[in-house]
Amino acid sequence: MNEIKWVEPRPLRHTADTIPFPLGALPPVLRDMAGAISVTTSTDVGMAGTAMLSAVGYCFTGLYRLAGKADHTEPPVLYSIIIAQPSERKSPVMHFIKAPFDSFESKYNKEHREEMYKAQQDVKALEARVKAMEKEDEPDTAAIAKLRVQADNIRNTSPIRIAVDDITPESLVIELSENDSLLMISDEAGMLSNFNGKYNGGIPNLDLLLKSWNGEKYICN
Repeated sequence: MNEIKWVEPRPLRHTADTIPFPLGALPPVLRDMAGAISVTTSTDVGMAGTAMLSAVGYCFTGLYRLAGKADHTEPPVLYSIIIAQPSERKSPVMHFIKAPFDSFESKYNKEHREEMYKAQQDVKALEARVKAMEKEDEPDTAAIAKLRVQADNIRNTSPIRIAVDDITPESLVIELSENDSLLMISDEAGMLSNFNGKYNGGIPNLDLLLKSWNGEKYICN
């Protein structure tokens, strides 16, 4: 197997023809936020701007698809990675970007807590009725099927999850089954090592990440 050797990266900041981050292309709210993060953390605006574009893409998953041509569409997913030396204030930048999502998640779950508890009880009640009917001498299979469908159709039974950090492929499958989409955002690269086989004997498991890019169906047995 041919060995790939990487050369020493050339710092972009020392390159005369480096293209600055197009801050003016962002909508006013995002432009102001990226600029403010840059100022308060003393970092290049491209750090906040790049991560922010990926984070905002989460808000449109499941709502829109990009049509490059008539027979091919993709979700508005943007994978990005920020490479910087230690102590370059990556964590403070990512904290500011992640904060609105964490705040909304906490607020939503708190405001809908009673609704979630009720939905859970409704499901339990339907399941109890199904079990009782199944014990009858001649169970009404049509009625049982109807009750099962009613239970399956009850939504909002569990707290929502928006952002995930250091997560394994197996846990991500479970989270995605309970949430239509997720925002994977982290100031560290630990989750990449998880998908590269950290807990799987060094065997990479990238299928879910790759399929998420195009919004393809993923089945895990």
